[in-house]
Amino acid sequence: MNIRRVEQYLSNHPNVTIIDPLDNVRILLNRYCYYTILQDEISFQNQGIFTPAFAEFSTNNIEQNI
Repeated sequence: MNIRRVEQYLSNHPNVTIIDPLDNVRILLNRYCYYTILQDEISFQNQGIFTPAFAEFSTNNIEQNI
């Protein structure tokens, strides 16, 4: 679902209770940003929690992404 549609819905329905602010949800929608945050969290590393290797593809062109 498009985040703008959610924003419009919430604007049109002010009685709806929001648990997580949309700014926090946006971070999770950007998986690269989310993984970077987790990877940089030292307390996770000390407890054996890690982020699997990941890559960000900047184009749909497979040859350029290799």
